[in-house]
Amino acid sequence: MRCVTRPAMPESLRQNAEIWKRDLMAALSSGKSRQIKKCINRYRKVDIREALEKMYRGLCCYCESRIIGVAFSHIEHRRPKSVQPEYAFDWDNLHLACQKCNHAKGSKWDECHQILDSAQDAISEHLNYIFGEGGLKRWPETHRGETTIDHANLNRLALVENRTELTRIILLLIDILNEDPNAPRAERIVVELQEKTSWEFGSMIKWLSHRNIHPDLLVLFE
Repeated sequence: MRCVTRPAMPESLRQNAEIWKRDLMAALSSGKSRQIKKCINRYRKVDIREALEKMYRGLCCYCESRIIGVAFSHIEHRRPKSVQPEYAFDWDNLHLACQKCNHAKGSKWDECHQILDSAQDAISEHLNYIFGEGGLKRWPETHRGETTIDHANLNRLALVENRTELTRIILLLIDILNEDPNAPRAERIVVELQEKTSWEFGSMIKWLSHRNIHPDLLVLFE
């Protein structure tokens, strides 16, 4: 999980969010299940999905796994729409998630220690990494970090294995860099590592780089 910048509200939400919310709340009051189902899924618009995919670069908002190209992305409601339907069409409540994180989270919500918001929270203050049994795992620095790991199941086996496999590659690049920091290839490796921090498991790559790159080279990395 890493920080992102939320873009402007998609046009379909700008024009319809209040109407959709009004209709949903009325349907819920009536108790008519068919009407509720019809109303609650109105956020599934092309421009909303495209805005979220661009915002997250096709990566899951929780685990940072690549979604686009290998699976269908899910429009995630940070405040679950089944628990807090008044936020079903709130642009600030919509995120992009992979199927596994979205299903793990489901309708979980902790009001006291809320799951983190990539567009509003300083993620590194709440979440860290640690080498543990089985590989590289997410580690909570705060109660909200703990909630996030638990609700999205960020230390599930397959995810830890994927992180650990990439860790081996990143550490190999860092070893080459540290071995001969003045070589022409050193600058190329720094650029490659910088670019990787914007993509899959980017926060992990940044953590590994700052932890293992020689201090004299960290200036190049910033």
